[in-house]
Formats: sequence, structure tokens, C-alpha cells
Amino acid sequence: MTRWSPLAISTLALVTLAQSFPAAAPAQDMQVAPVGVMTNRSNYAEQLGLLEDPLSGMRSQGPYDAPVGAPHHGCNGCACNPCPSCCRTSGLYGGAEALWIKPHFQDESAFVIDGSRLDEVVPFDYDFEASPRFWLGYVGCSGLGARARYWTFDGDSTASGVFVDDGEAFAFSAGDVLRRRLAAGPGDAAFAQHDLELETIDLEATQQFNRANLMMLAGAGLRYVRVEQDYLVQFTDPLGPQDSLLHNHDFEGIGPTAALELWRPIGGYGFSLYGALRGSVLFGELNQQITETTGGLVFTERRHDVDETLAIGEVALGLQWTGAGIYNTDFFVRSGWEGQYWNGAGNANSTEGDMGLQGLTLAIGLMR
Repeated sequence: MTRWSPLAISTLALVTLAQSFPAAAPAQDMQVAPVGVMTNRSNYAEQLGLLEDPLSGMRSQGPYDAPVGAPHHGCNGCACNPCPSCCRTSGLYGGAEALWIKPHFQDESAFVIDGSRLDEVVPFDYDFEASPRFWLGYVGCSGLGARARYWTFDGDSTASGVFVDDGEAFAFSAGDVLRRRLAAGPGDAAFAQHDLELETIDLEATQQFNRANLMMLAGAGLRYVRVEQDYLVQFTDPLGPQDSLLHNHDFEGIGPTAALELWRPIGGYGFSLYGALRGSVLFGELNQQITETTGGLVFTERRHDVDETLAIGEVALGLQWTGAGIYNTDFFVRSGWEGQYWNGAGNANSTEGDMGLQGLTLAIGLMR
């Protein structure tokens, strides 16, 4: 009986097992496709395109995109030298705004009635007046830019008139040095009106910042301001000449101004909350003149080129909608409220005292 060694038995088993499989194809003829990847090149390119399109949409509509009501060429972390595709191109922007505002004055009166039984201060009454504001700017893809703004306001009080039937009525105008007083007796008619003119011009450098869902625009530069006020009082005596008092004072100056504007997108569809703060300090000259006509005689007091300082604070809140326009432009519509505080602007009667303005705003703008 033949005896097999363990080595011979193992070799025979391996040979038998190898013969049971079919012959393998040459290595150069084998094509092995990884699992989940298509071997057809055109299909592969098509699948890749479908993946890239949603990603590009996410980049263009991400949370860093800010409303275009202000320049929003932020790079969102990209290097913008020169502007890559992730940034908006640099360019001009501009807009116009209508303000319906009403002035408020400290310690102002049309005239005072000093009666035997009742003393009464007759105030001026002011309505909301429309005033325009315009701005034009340029911004680079890095967010650095420049802007010019212009605003003017021309408002009159409603005419105040009374018939003096008891005691007397008097009007006065005053400053640091000048002071005049005009009086009327029983039977006289009193009439008064106040005219206010304001003008501001801002020239400033701007810088935009993007922080998550918040876009900020900071600006600093120079502001020019002109303030002019006229106060006219007329007392008419049926048996005598008409007496009048005309008080004019104006301020003109220039000084630094700084602003911060904020946008916060809400709810999609192009809507965002808007807020703005601005502060200015003006250094200039004050002119004042008081002309009194009594009994046909004219008395005039005046002072010129008096150094004066004026401070202005502004705040604005609103809601903005932004949409795409034609020819690669964007446009926006914004509505809200604005308040201004003018420290040291004076009033109808005096060069001293403060003034405030507040009301509604409606703005439209264009961004390229």
C-alpha cells in the first residue's frame, strides 16, 4: 500500500482546486469600474454638472449677500485683487429719498397775550413738509468707496393770528446780546409767521463690512450746513399805523460727520431691516438782525460773523425691498422713519435753543 506524505497531499489539493476555475482574461483587457461611478464619460460629465449647479446657486444666494440698497461689494472672505467671480464688480450707485418731516422747537412762541384775567402763550403750528435728499457714490470690490449726499428743507409755520380784546399782546426776539420787544393793545390784531430753511451737503469715504447675516456701511468725512430762520410779527391798529418786528438769523458752517448704516435680511424675497445713525459737529458763523417798526419809525439791531458751534444727531429705521433690474443693475425701495436733533439751532424768537425734526421717508435707488 502506497503511503502519501502530507506535503504531497497538499500539493495535489492545490492543483485540483486551480483546475476547477476558468482561465482569467489578460490583465490588459480587463476594465474594472469603481462602484457608484459611471464609465460613460458623457454621463459622468452630465452628473458632475448637476452637482456643480446647486453649489453655484448656494454661493450666489448665501447668507453673506447683502441688500443692494447700499453698496454691497463685500468679498465674503475671497481675495479681491482683482475682483474674482465671488465678488460683485465695482461701480456707481445712487438714489433719491422723499422725507415728510415736521419741525419741533424748544421754548418758541408766536406771541404772548398778557390779559387781566388770563395769560396765554400762542405757539406756532407746523405741518409735515416734503423735502428731497439725493446721493451718489462709488464702491470698489474691496468695499472701499466714496459718497456725496445732499438734503434741503424749506418749511413755513401756519399763520398765527389773534384779536386782542383784553390786556396786551407782545412779541420778542433775542440773542446773546440783541433783544427787541413789540407790544399791541386792546382792539389790535396780531399776526405772526416763522420760516425755516435747512441745507446739508456730505462728502465722505465709505467702507462696507459683512458679518454673517449683517451688512454694515461706515462713512466719515465733512458736512456743510446752512440754517436760516425768519420771524415776522405784525400788529395792526385800526386807528393807527401798522407795527412790525422782523427777526432773521442764519448759521453757516462746516465740520466732521460720521455715519453707520445696517442691513439685516429677513424672510427672504429680498426684504431686509434697515437702520442708520449719523453724528455731525459744525463750526461756523452766526449772523443776526432784528428790525422793529413802531409808529412809522424803524429801529435795527444786528451782529455779524459771530463764532458758533452746532451739533446734529440723526437716526433712521425702515424696511427695504431689493430686486434685480435690467442691464445688470439692481434697485431697491425703502420706507421708514427718521428723526434729527439739532443742538443750538435756535428758534423763531432766539438764536439759542434746540430743534428737532421727525417724520416718514420713502427712498428708491439703483446699484450697478
